[in-house]
Order: sequence, then structure tokens, then C-alpha cells
Amino acid sequence: MHRAPALLAGSLAIAFFALGCGSTSFSDPSGNRLTVGSTAITLVNLHAKKRVLSSVNRQGTELIPLCTEIQITGLGRKRMDFRIAGSPQPYQFRYHKAAAEPFPQNLARYFGTRCPSDRVAGMSAVDQYGIEKGRPYIGMTKQGVILAIGYPPKHRTPSLAGNKWRYWGTRRGWMVNFDGDGILTSVKGLNTAQITPPSDLQVASRTATPSAPGRYSLPSQSAQPSYTPPPPQTATRRTAREITTEDGKLYSRRVAVVIGINEYEHWPSLSGASNDGHRVAEFLREEGWDEVIEVYDEEATRRRMLKMLGTELPRMTDENTLAMIYFAGHGQTETLPGGGKRGYLIPVDGDTEDVFSTAISMDTVRDLSKRTPAKHVYYAIDACYSGLALTRGITRPGSGSPDVYLRKITSVPVVQIITAGADGEQAIEVGGQGLFTTYLLRAMQGEADFNHDGAVTASEIGAYVKPEVTNASRNQQTPQFGTMEGSGEIVFLAR
Repeated sequence: MHRAPALLAGSLAIAFFALGCGSTSFSDPSGNRLTVGSTAITLVNLHAKKRVLSSVNRQGTELIPLCTEIQITGLGRKRMDFRIAGSPQPYQFRYHKAAAEPFPQNLARYFGTRCPSDRVAGMSAVDQYGIEKGRPYIGMTKQGVILAIGYPPKHRTPSLAGNKWRYWGTRRGWMVNFDGDGILTSVKGLNTAQITPPSDLQVASRTATPSAPGRYSLPSQSAQPSYTPPPPQTATRRTAREITTEDGKLYSRRVAVVIGINEYEHWPSLSGASNDGHRVAEFLREEGWDEVIEVYDEEATRRRMLKMLGTELPRMTDENTLAMIYFAGHGQTETLPGGGKRGYLIPVDGDTEDVFSTAISMDTVRDLSKRTPAKHVYYAIDACYSGLALTRGITRPGSGSPDVYLRKITSVPVVQIITAGADGEQAIEVGGQGLFTTYLLRAMQGEADFNHDGAVTASEIGAYVKPEVTNASRNQQTPQFGTMEGSGEIVFLAR
């Protein structure tokens, strides 16, 4: 369910040396230059020993909490001196070659100017408890562990994609073990009592039973609080104009169809699907999309949806268009006689007793995408079902100009998709908003721009949304993403 925490590791801006008179400066993840005299904050919990910290993150006994304000008093090539705001006590952060990265880049992992409080607020109760205590606990995500105890030293843990992370402790090291979904299961070096969270924080099964598969609303008292995505941090990102002026636009047009259904004729009503549609449409218009068509509730019949996607959308596109189809409503999965599965989108007039002839199958969705001349088609489906037959793979930026890279990956046709969850899961609504759509919007606003090149790819969106929604839903909902046709990559520009 969980991917490796490239979320934090990938979000760090590459720090740089600025040498002069023997001094060193570095850039924080927001692109702000920090040097002697600068005020900064801690980006993770730090664990000092006798007021000394190490670039290989040796776990000391003194906790300096996440988002603590510090004053940099000295900055050299192998040491940074600082004081905690309001305290005269001096601290040192010492560099060691075993950190396996330049000192400024290492500093940028731990010190910056923007407290990640919004990120912590969206995490599970177990993650928040571990961050508060500065200790790993069973049930935490990889992201939560990083915020709680910092990054494992690279010479011991070269890649965060693995499920065994080695830390240096005060006497002996810790081996932090995760399962295949990126959830902490044990810590060698700490006994079970030390890493077991209080019983009231442990994940329990939902008492609410949905009356139909697909999407359902949770009672507000049993769910995470409603959350509206904040504006993205764009200090280090280039604007769309800067990305596209060298050879023209990446797309000639960007058009979208947005569908949201609350009041079904035969299926249980929803509370947030139409609202989610309005949120997505508003965002796309603010981003300057050329055309956004909205269809809600009683208008979203099977006939209307098929006409919109199969007849009207093709007329609005050409061979260099990006087309996005967003759907929020019920989804259903049918088990086929041969053991396969087929997913369906449920229109407002869909019949619970006859899904095949009254809903829209994913086979039909695949065929509809072939009717449009659009070079790139992106489906974002806030509903849960299976039977997608997707290919997977995340494109990674190569060397050279980002403009050349973006031009290359957008030159090949592709149909990509992301869905709110898999077969047997429910797309959860909280406070009238779908969890999936909330994190989808955050991703498109720029939170998924792991390499800070000013562009967000469909694969980056999937790699961001999947663990965030899984975590926020406490493993009740795991988004699925991948490619339906083609081998290109869709690019959204983070403004």
C-alpha cells in the first residue's frame, strides 16, 4: 500500500556551497539561503548528546523538537554552531564523511525556514504521537519515523526504499523494520514496551458499515478533521512561463470534464462528491485551463456521461491536448466467471441490480480515451474498484535541462489514471470532502513536485497521493495509479 518515503527525501532542495573566507552557506528546502546570523527551524526532531549533533544522526538523549527555532552562530565546512531561541546554551552540528553527501546538502535535511506543521496535522494519531515523543512506534509510517528521529545515515541505509533502516544509538544501533506497506513493525535495539503506542491510538476497525461498495461518508466524530489544502510553497519552483518559453507550450490546450454525483436514483446518497467536483473545477480554472466542463447529480446520467466523453470531449481536443476527466461518485467491481475483475463508474441513474448495462465499465472508459485525438488523457477517479490492468513505473528526471526532459516525456501519447482505492475498499469522505481529492489537489498544487523543477507528473502525483491517503485513512483506503495505454508521461505545471 505504501511507497517508499521519497516524499520527504525527494522534497529537499539540493543545497550548495558558497565559499568565501572559509565560510559556508546552504539553501533550505524553500530556497532560502542560510548562513551565520540566520534564524532557522528544525525540520525533524533532533536528538543531541551533550549538546552535540552528528551528520550521521547518532541518536542522543536530548530531544530538540521539530520546528524549534534556532540562531546560527557559526558555519564552517565541517561544523555548524547554533543556539536554541531563548537559550544561551551552545550546540554543535558536526559533519562526518560517512554522511555520504556534501555538508550543505546534509544540513538542508535538518534545518530550514518552514515548519511542516500542515504535513504533521494530516498524519495518523500514531505518527503524531511518535513525533511528539521523538521515538519510533509500531504502526508509524516511514514519513512519521523520519520526522520523529530524523534520517537514517546514508552509509548504513543507502536508500529509503528499503524496509530496514539502521540508526546509530547511544550504545548500540537500532534496526527499524517496516512491512511491505511501509508501516513500522519492530525496532531491534528497543524492546516491545518501548515502541508500543497507547492502546487508544492503535488502529481499530471501522464501526460504520457502508450500505454499498464504492464511496461512503464517515460520521464526523469518528474521522479525521476536514482539511483544505494550503497554497503550495513555490519559492524554488520555476513558473509555467519559465518552463515553456524555450520551445513553446507543452500542450496546445488543456481541457477537463468534471463529474460529481451526490444524489443517486438507486444507490446510497453521498455528501461530498459534488463538492469535490467544484473544488477540482475551481482549481483547474485558477491554473488557467482552457476549458472546464462540469456535470453534477441529475445531469450525470449514463447517456450524458458517454456523450460528453465520447462525442463532446473529442471535439474540444487536438493531437497536442491534455485532457483530464475527474469523477467523484460510486464505483463498483464485478467478478468475472474466469476469475478476472471489471471496474465500473456508477452514473446517477445506475441500477444496483443491473450494473453491467446501466453503469460505465473501465473497458468502455479505455475505448472512450481512444476516441479523442488528445495526446495525453488523465483520469482521476474518486471511487474504489479493481480490474484496471495497469502498468506501473515512475519516471525519474535525467541529467540536463528540465525543459528538454519535460519536452521528451510529453512527446509520446499516454493514458494515465489514478483512483481513490482498490476493490473492497471505500473512498472515504470526511466533513463533506473526499480524502482522495484533498490529497490529489495538494499534489497538483505542487506538493508532489519531488525534484522542484516546477512540474508535477502523473507518476509523481500517484507516488504522493497513495501513501498520504493510506495514512490518513488508517489503511482503509489505498489509491491505485498507473498507465492504461502508451508510454509517455503527463505533466502538470505547479504554479
